[in-house]
Amino acid sequence: MRYYFNYGELMNLCIDILKILNVPYKKAEALAGNLLRADSRGIKSHGLNFFSMYIEMIENGLIKPMANYEVIKETESSALIDGHMDIGQFVCQEAVKIAINKAKKNLFSIIGIKNMGHAGHIGDYTRMISDNKLIGIMYLNCDIDVAPFGGREKVIGTNPMSYAIPAGEEDPIIIDFATSATAGGYILERLRRGVKLEKNWAIDKEGNMTVDPLELFDDKTFPIEWGDNFTGAILPAAGHKGYGLGLLVDILSGALTGGKCNGDVIDGENFACIQAINPEIFVSFEHYSKVVDKLIRKIRLSAPMPGVEKVLIPGDPERIKEKESKEKGIEIEDNLWQELCKICDKYEVNINSLLK
Repeated sequence: MRYYFNYGELMNLCIDILKILNVPYKKAEALAGNLLRADSRGIKSHGLNFFSMYIEMIENGLIKPMANYEVIKETESSALIDGHMDIGQFVCQEAVKIAINKAKKNLFSIIGIKNMGHAGHIGDYTRMISDNKLIGIMYLNCDIDVAPFGGREKVIGTNPMSYAIPAGEEDPIIIDFATSATAGGYILERLRRGVKLEKNWAIDKEGNMTVDPLELFDDKTFPIEWGDNFTGAILPAAGHKGYGLGLLVDILSGALTGGKCNGDVIDGENFACIQAINPEIFVSFEHYSKVVDKLIRKIRLSAPMPGVEKVLIPGDPERIKEKESKEKGIEIEDNLWQELCKICDKYEVNINSLLK
């Protein structure tokens, strides 16, 4: 069974629960909004699928919502932020505001972030940059779940990267992907639904390919714990190519910021590097946007493969899903609904009002 809910109602529900955990309103809004925008765009790996994980990390003190981020080093075009393990979504939104202001004044900016809580759907932040007519780039490293190319032991993280490229009359190009074959959230989501993995996504602890998500864990008792219980490994995307990109993300996010690279990163801890580029560093925005618009139109008008309706640009599928979500509501499948009900029971929050 599937349920559809209004964005605002789900937002209020999540904020009500987070307030009980003493999360300040602005930080609760940042966290919940990031999750719900992911769901509304069809990015199920980073939506409410992760809500119980955040609650657990706040409860056990890993994420510290009463902490305050600190700018510890700064120039006209750069800043280094220590998040002090605060809500990652809030820290990233604040970092992006700094990046935008610096790039508007100085044509380019780079912001490093270390020691913040899990930051969620990172395409959300590069979109903020492109909405200001700037090119947004973000790299983020996380705890280790991925085997190196040719290896069977997990050594690096899923290490996502995102680019948001503004256009003129056309929609922006938005790219947000893990450098691994899949994000860990999709394994969790398929576990919950009892659905097999795609081929070449993961290997078990012996290094054998598997499509059974249960084979990636030692203790298969539900609810399945991640962490040390995840004894299999996710594979890099596109073999050596994803492996190389994953290492790049790891170094720019961890080593460059004075933080940690993947071998030392713990569950729920994130390090990031954000860049904002003002096209006027080289040409006028008018010239730049005309060239990008022409490229986008040429791609969209190109001939599709048999069975494909039309060629899309990155960001189109999320825009299509977001429009659908606004009309129908955000889709939540039954097992996730049951999980949300348990959370609400625990904190005595009325979830049944959403069913009216």
